[in-house]
Amino acid sequence: MKINENTIYIFLLGILAGIICMRCVNHFRESPKEEYIDKFEYEKESLAIFKKKELRNEHFKCFDQVVFWGTDSLNTFSLSDLCKDKKLFFCFSEKTCPPCIDAVIDMLNKVFTEKEIKTKIVLISPDYPTRLRNDCYGKKLLSLHNKNLGLPMELEDSFAPFLFIMDKDLCVKYLHIHNKALPQLSSIYLEEIRKMW
Repeated sequence: MKINENTIYIFLLGILAGIICMRCVNHFRESPKEEYIDKFEYEKESLAIFKKKELRNEHFKCFDQVVFWGTDSLNTFSLSDLCKDKKLFFCFSEKTCPPCIDAVIDMLNKVFTEKEIKTKIVLISPDYPTRLRNDCYGKKLLSLHNKNLGLPMELEDSFAPFLFIMDKDLCVKYLHIHNKALPQLSSIYLEEIRKMW
């Protein structure tokens, strides 16, 4: 009985296809576990980076400067006048991913009442387009004469959105950087801030 050469090739191709199929099955079986580990490592690393930034910027004294709401530069006042009462500041760059900003705004709307949002929450964006400064998520942005508060993290080209309370001495307290990998931390932060009021 003579074996045809084509039969041998078909047999070898079948074995090769079987090996490839087995490798694919094993890869997909292990993949969710590896993906979970990779995601955990990413979250852990990003949390460490943000915590370092928070510590570097915490208790930093901001510049006392002339500020105004939206584009109304005729009605100016000082930042220290604004901070006589406790305020929660939400600072973001125009270059920040919109879903990150939207997520924090949604959390603010869930945690705080409409009155609290109007009176106690201040939105700041040094590079937000002028035409949108009078209605940014339903509020007027606080426009700064110096374009920034003087925090080291604002010097980055594009910074992650962050929240903080500024006291009457213009010191940053309770700084929190929003982490898109762990958004629940921002929600917990806002709930704790609300309890302090």
